[in-house]
Amino acid sequence: MKRMSVQYHGKETNISLPGAGVLSAIFTVVDKTDDRPGEEDDASLQLGGLDSTTNEHIEWDRVTLCPGDIIQIAIHDDQKSDPPRSRRSSNSKGSIEFTKERVRSLAAELGWTINEDPNDK
Repeated sequence: MKRMSVQYHGKETNISLPGAGVLSAIFTVVDKTDDRPGEEDDASLQLGGLDSTTNEHIEWDRVTLCPGDIIQIAIHDDQKSDPPRSRRSSNSKGSIEFTKERVRSLAAELGWTINEDPNDK
């Protein structure tokens, strides 16, 4: 897999995976000014991915951005990578519980009944 070199806040972070997977640099802006006059927008950058060989979600960095900040992304052919800040299995207990709660919520919204094993909560 190729490497992404991301520059922001005067630093560079290199993200890469040893095999199949997904790398992402997500830039998000939440505009609050229409709903809450006087509040500033939120801007952030998240560097992460999914390692398909281990089924793990990986995070390298998550930063708050300000007006005037510049983000530069370059793609390279090597696999040089900084160590990730965190790794978590996408099949973790928390993830399964989150999915169950989401399904329960959608079922209630649709008027469906879910029959659950009382020992499996």
